[in-house]
Amino acid sequence: MDNDSLVKKAMKGNANAFVEVIKNYEKVLYKTAYGFLKDPHDIEDVLQDTTLIAYESIGKLRDPKLFNTWVYRILVNESKKMLKERRQREQVVYQGKEEKGSSIHNVIIELDEKYKLPIVLYYYAGLSTREISTVLSESEGTVKSKLYRGRELIRKEWM
Repeated sequence: MDNDSLVKKAMKGNANAFVEVIKNYEKVLYKTAYGFLKDPHDIEDVLQDTTLIAYESIGKLRDPKLFNTWVYRILVNESKKMLKERRQREQVVYQGKEEKGSSIHNVIIELDEKYKLPIVLYYYAGLSTREISTVLSESEGTVKSKLYRGRELIRKEWM
């Protein structure tokens, strides 16, 4: 059964269809959350929260074709919340930059959020610039500009 049909069934309250849809997105949602959070426990929490929110509000989804960007928007919002909570929990000032030999993921994590979001959605989630513009409620040109600037910042930090 195709994804749109499953989403339609899930929108009508079919829990099994919802589970199947989420299973179809499981790996890419994990990769996307990893792009934001890195910590496996935080990723688990965000994925669980995202799934619960999506399940509780799937009936409000207007078009099954929009499920992809809709669920990513939920994931992005939950990841942002988790990052904010993490900063509040830790209350620690970052003690200098990591060595340039560290992973590129660490460089991405340290990017300003306005660049990190498009980078993660593009490279980790595999979304197109048009899909990212929908998720972030920004023009496609703005997304392309942020991707370019984010890549430049990564290149400077990484090289």
